Amino acid sequence: MAGLPDLPERLRRMLALQWQDLLTKHRFTGEHAEWHERRKGRRYRISIQNPRHQGYLGDPEDVGSIGLAESIAIAGERFEQMKEAYLPLWAARPEPKFEEFEAWLGAIVVSVVSEIQQLWSGLSDWHTTWFAKHCKESVEKALKKRADVEVIRVRRLEIQRLKNADLITSKGNTEAAVLLRESRQTVRGTRPLLDSALALTSVPETSEPREPSAVPNRRKPDLKTSRDRLAFLELAAAELATLKQDLKKHCTAKGLKARHPKFTIWKHIPKQELQELIDGTPFWPKTFAESLALRKFGITSRETLKKDRRKINRSNQSV
Repeated sequence: MAGLPDLPERLRRMLALQWQDLLTKHRFTGEHAEWHERRKGRRYRISIQNPRHQGYLGDPEDVGSIGLAESIAIAGERFEQMKEAYLPLWAARPEPKFEEFEAWLGAIVVSVVSEIQQLWSGLSDWHTTWFAKHCKESVEKALKKRADVEVIRVRRLEIQRLKNADLITSKGNTEAAVLLRESRQTVRGTRPLLDSALALTSVPETSEPREPSAVPNRRKPDLKTSRDRLAFLELAAAELATLKQDLKKHCTAKGLKARHPKFTIWKHIPKQELQELIDGTPFWPKTFAESLALRKFGITSRETLKKDRRKINRSNQSV
């Protein structure tokens, strides 16, 4: 396609199959050839049977809007399919710039309009004229509106990429980028604790042999710490779920904190990280809450939280 990079064979095959699905879904499998004739005949019969409606119905040949809504609907879905196919290619580039993808979106609009035009022009000269006169401009307008929205989204993605190098590593997969970033922050936060622990456990070697302990020390489960960690996790997840709903509307960090002054998460989310969430970085409350718990309690694996749950469950069952 002119103006667009070549897709791998797998993606080209996927787009071809998705197009066939759209044709079936929106009844563009030959049935659309009769839409205008059926509507013209129906309107003409009504005008003959009920003369009072002749003035309201107008000229029975005036069928410009028939097929328009269906054409706009299938064009919109096709635009989304193609956009999703090309977005990873753009994100995987060494230095993806939103202006480049903006040009791709323009080429996608032209390609989709051409596909819709072929659906009608392949029927008859009359349908070709109808598409040019009544349909093409509306389809283009609807697609350009979608493209404008995507330009804003991709520009924000580039801003996030410049702030967050993990978005490059994840090839535009924002969920993977969030997990990478959270993992690295967790490791950075716990490194001082690990260094301290290593220093405490480093005992100088002595020439005197140690006597083996007669009774091995058996560590009792630390239920209090497990309960504290899980209580924080549940509270943070609930607060983040509320925060996610608030972020669907325009808001600021100051406004969020004023609306929820008692939220615990404000103490554990850095200012820059909170601003990234406000700017549109996607997150999942439970996953984010686990990362905050790792950071707060100085643990390095989510498996520890799973062990906490099993530990508490066993304790409850033994009571």
